[in-house]
Amino acid sequence: PEGAATLSVIANRGGGAADSVATTIVVTIDATAPAAPTAQLAAGSDSGTVGDNRTNDTTPTITGTGTAGDTIRATLPGGAVLSTTVAANGTWSVTPATALASGANALSVTATDAAGNVSAATALTVTIDTTAPAAPSLTVPEGPTISQAENADGIQVSVTGPYAANDILTVLVTRPDASTTSVS
Repeated sequence: PEGAATLSVIANRGGGAADSVATTIVVTIDATAPAAPTAQLAAGSDSGTVGDNRTNDTTPTITGTGTAGDTIRATLPGGAVLSTTVAANGTWSVTPATALASGANALSVTATDAAGNVSAATALTVTIDTTAPAAPSLTVPEGPTISQAENADGIQVSVTGPYAANDILTVLVTRPDASTTSVS
């Protein structure tokens, strides 16, 4: 069973009489695995929508929480392992030294306690996307020359292109006086 156990050692030559004083130590038996750690792409490495685990950073920092003192092992695609110790405040982070491949990268993160028990794995997929979106096509139905009346009513702009979910489009308007306005 788990818990504290006392071990004693006494040496004797036989006949029932103890020849030495007992040496006693107390050990704790721990067979319980720690809780699985949390793992996510660090906000500082997230180049898009925070929390979507997509980035253009090929060596992104992975952060998480766990039990203070546990050893975290983050296994990367290809088998490389990054290790660190959970800080006293329960947080940890690792950053790969070599670039992750473009596309989806499946990581597996475990915690190991002082007794050597290993937690269940936490899966994390980080998508590396270093390809810029296609240039947009911008049209103004009123044409390249706009009358004061059309300007007073507002100018409609049409932006088209092959965009993916979470792409951010920004229209920058530069006025004749060089002042600018942007609309996303």
